[in-house]
Amino acid sequence: ACPVLQVKRRRYRFRMLDASVARQYKFKLMQGSVGAAPGQQGQYNFVDSNGVRTQGEQVMRFRQIASDGGLLPFPIDRDAIEIWPAMRREVVIDFRYYQDGVSPTKDGDVIYLANVAQMPNGRKQVDPGDPEFDPNYCVPVLKFVISGNDAPQDDYSLMPALNEPLREPAPLPDLRNLTTRRFGFNRATVGGEFEWTINGRVFDPTRNEADPLGTNPIRRGRPELWTFVNEGGGWTHPIHHHMEEHQTISRNGKPVPDARHPDDRCREDVVADRKSVV
Repeated sequence: ACPVLQVKRRRYRFRMLDASVARQYKFKLMQGSVGAAPGQQGQYNFVDSNGVRTQGEQVMRFRQIASDGGLLPFPIDRDAIEIWPAMRREVVIDFRYYQDGVSPTKDGDVIYLANVAQMPNGRKQVDPGDPEFDPNYCVPVLKFVISGNDAPQDDYSLMPALNEPLREPAPLPDLRNLTTRRFGFNRATVGGEFEWTINGRVFDPTRNEADPLGTNPIRRGRPELWTFVNEGGGWTHPIHHHMEEHQTISRNGKPVPDARHPDDRCREDVVADRKSVV
């Protein structure tokens, strides 16, 4: 039904990269019976004793330590990891114990990395309240099998504590009088096809969208304030930067909830009506 990875009773660090074109995922670590679900994405789902599709049982948590920009200032415990195209997440999973921290795993135990994000098309994932929402959508993607009760004696794996600093966040500059730029993401019919546009223009590799007129170039070492606006009419559009690093200041006009956890955003960061970064 899915790939299998044999793991020892130890901690493992995983790097997740969503290399899809549009598919969004929300992963959980779960247990349960798996049955065929013909016609459904993945063709399999967790099922109850009667073979009826159901959610599995979450049995472990992720400890996230990094994102696209590298190490986070502090680790974050997550029940689920949401990841969109071109995004990266790094997590540590402790296969020695279940999520209560007391119950040990044993040889032969099976834990599934399961996707609970239902996405029937490239528009967006289906959320509670949407007509198509299926609360029992829970597709196993990767099967972990505990193989051997104990890790090798030379196991040096670690689980960073939640209050353990991983990286000092860069200090924010004075936000007053910064150069500002606005990027509006929208959908438009171009040449008979629907295309994404930025500020009403389709992609042109010869044009610098941040400075299309060539009058206000981006300068190295000079911070700027950028605002992204999702004008996609119900479509989600992950925004992925290259060759730069940024800090999120606000979403929908509200300050980020916790400066120590700048990555604590999941979907909201990229679906937001408005986002400012520097």
